[in-house]
Amino acid sequence: MMFTDLTADGSAPSATGLPLELPPLDASGKVAPFVAADRAFARLAGDSGAALAFERWAAPDAHMFAGGGLLVEGPKAIGKVVSAPATWTWHPVAAGASDDGSLGWTIGEAVITAADGHAGPSKYLTIWKRQPDGGIRFLTDGGNGRPVR
Repeated sequence: MMFTDLTADGSAPSATGLPLELPPLDASGKVAPFVAADRAFARLAGDSGAALAFERWAAPDAHMFAGGGLLVEGPKAIGKVVSAPATWTWHPVAAGASDDGSLGWTIGEAVITAADGHAGPSKYLTIWKRQPDGGIRFLTDGGNGRPVR
C-alpha cells in the first residue's frame, strides 16, 4: 500500500484507495492496556473536558508541543495548553507495545470542536509509559489535521 505525503498547500496528490476515517481499534494482548488507557483518557475528556483529562493522564515527566512550537512540560502546564473551550472526541485506530510492556503507543483519529461549533478533524500519536505503581500515563501526545470527506 502506498501512502502520500499531503502538504498544507495541497500541492501533493491525494492518497487514493484509503479510508479517510478508520474504525476504533479492537485490541488484545500486550497493546490492550495502552488502548484501554487511550479510551479512558478520551472518555474523561468527553465527560469533564480536555484540560482535566490531559492533566490527569499525563505522566509527571510528560512533554507536549504547543502552538508556535513551544515545548510544554508537566501535567499542569499541559492541561493549561488544552484548556480553551472546545469538545474533544477521539479513538485509537492502531497501537503497539514494547516486548516487556513498559512502553506503548496509540495512533488515532480525533475531532476538536470549538465553542463556535467549528469542528477540526485531526489524527494523533500518543506515547505511553507504565509508571512505577503499574498505572499507564502518556509521555507525549501530539496531532495535526486530517482530510475530511
